[in-house]
Amino acid sequence: MYGEDHFVMMLGGLHIEMAAFKAFGSWLEDSEWTSVLENAQVTSPGTADSSLKASPVTTTRRTHQVTAYTLYRLLSNAYCQYKDVLRYDEVILEFEEWCLELSKQSPHFKFWYITLKFEFTLLIFIRSIREANFLLYIEALSKIIPWFFDLDHTNYSRWLPIRLRDTLQLPKKNPETNRAILSGNPFCHQDREEIFLFGF
Repeated sequence: MYGEDHFVMMLGGLHIEMAAFKAFGSWLEDSEWTSVLENAQVTSPGTADSSLKASPVTTTRRTHQVTAYTLYRLLSNAYCQYKDVLRYDEVILEFEEWCLELSKQSPHFKFWYITLKFEFTLLIFIRSIREANFLLYIEALSKIIPWFFDLDHTNYSRWLPIRLRDTLQLPKKNPETNRAILSGNPFCHQDREEIFLFGF
């Protein structure tokens, strides 16, 4: 009735989200990101600085959504301009190839391209929690973990890989629990939003 084969221990989704935003704050700290947010009147000076520390989380989430949207829009416009100035005999690079080529040429571009990819990963992680999509949760979490190592966030870089490994071994160790998770049983509804029952 009780035991390891009847429970799945997980770190809370909100805590992982906040820790990831804090790690992202370390990444963005010296980039003048807060100044850009203030100058664009997205946030006030104090709010922009607190977004580096993921507090409050709702405001931090919003600033990252705005950042991701803006970076993607700028990137898309630049790619369209690139295609417009090509001669008919030149080969058009695919979007990803073009981004990688520009990343080799410009460290500034590379920094913001990596930032955009990290933003998307975090937003996909949040989406996985909201939609109670366990497979998307695992995929996003596996992409977030290396950032904790890179940005020296010790606690999460130690424990998240262990929890991810346990979760990935679940189909072999406990197929019944795995089926229940995939069918949505460990999720509940609260205030019209789906959340992990054990995630918050």
